[in-house]
Formats: sequence, structure tokens, C-alpha cells
Amino acid sequence: MRNPVIPPAEFRKPETIRIVLDLPTGNVNDITAIDAKLRKALPDGSLTATGEINCTVSPFAAVGDEPPGWSISTASASLEIGSYGLIAFLTIGADTIATDAAPIRIIE
Repeated sequence: MRNPVIPPAEFRKPETIRIVLDLPTGNVNDITAIDAKLRKALPDGSLTATGEINCTVSPFAAVGDEPPGWSISTASASLEIGSYGLIAFLTIGADTIATDAAPIRIIE
């Protein structure tokens, strides 16, 4: 299975951050749990290891030709203006797969 992809996005305070997680290959039924975290980006582009913001993950069903997936969301009202990285952790059996950090930007 290829890693799931989270697209980059920009949000204006205080709107809710909502991202769709797509699974490019594999079977969505193999995934037993998903956790997602938002981390502040540092000036060098790396992400902080502390102060993670938990996100809500909600599954959605297939509609027409669109496959099932997950919606990842969190509030931006309390976030500082700036850059973040959104990472999802998918549990498949005994393994956990992390997505690459998707760039998220919060603007005024």
C-alpha cells in the first residue's frame, strides 16, 4: 500500500480546518484506526515535537465514483498565524503508517 496523501491547504482564522484523507492504494477496510495531529512548523521547515494538536477523524462512505475516505478536522481559532504540518497515523493490523506532513497555513 502506498502512503495516503493529504493535500496542502490554507485556512483563515477562525475557520475550521477540514482535510480529506485519500488512500491511493489498498483496502480501506484494512485500516483499523486513524489518528491525526497538527504540529507547528519551525523556521527551518521541521515540525515541533511538542505541543501537538489532536484532530478529529471521521469516516465517510463512497459516493458514486468517489471512494470512501476520512475527514480530518480541528479548530483554527486558538492557533497562531503561521505554518503547520498535518500528519495522519493509520493502523493496519499491528503496523502504523504515518503520512508525510501536509503543509497547512493559517492566515488572518
